[in-house]
Amino acid sequence: MTTGPGTDLRSLSELREAFRAAPDPVLDDLVGAHDSQYVGPGWLRSAGPLSMRVLGMPGWCGKRFAPDAGDGILRGVNLVRGRGGALGDSIPMTARLEPSRMDGRPALVISYPPDARFPWPRVRDELRPFGSGTLLGMTFGIPLAPPGGAPFLLHRA
Repeated sequence: MTTGPGTDLRSLSELREAFRAAPDPVLDDLVGAHDSQYVGPGWLRSAGPLSMRVLGMPGWCGKRFAPDAGDGILRGVNLVRGRGGALGDSIPMTARLEPSRMDGRPALVISYPPDARFPWPRVRDELRPFGSGTLLGMTFGIPLAPPGGAPFLLHRA
């Protein structure tokens, strides 16, 4: 988990507005490794690590995507930090440009395989650029998360 841009955005309404105001992404915005950061109200930032542990991704600390193989789909994996600080791979995922469920504009949409542990097959992450080397994400489909999306940041590693 990192700190950086976006830590001053504390309310869900500010984060949703920042997502709506963000520029349209391109697929290459997601290529490479990205460190994660929980953002939003204190209760949500505090609940983030516990939620990820309960949902089968303890130590979640980012995402990594390979370049497009020419089919308009990125393939990636979630990154987790284990005991002793070792970095490992977790749940795989794919990403493509699709309309956002928030406003219909283009977003980088991440989906998880149908055979992944619950609730991941139902989860959808949407991302847009948020400053240099940073993406603002909204996660939909996590149990007990805000219905308008749970915010997070990805910082290019």
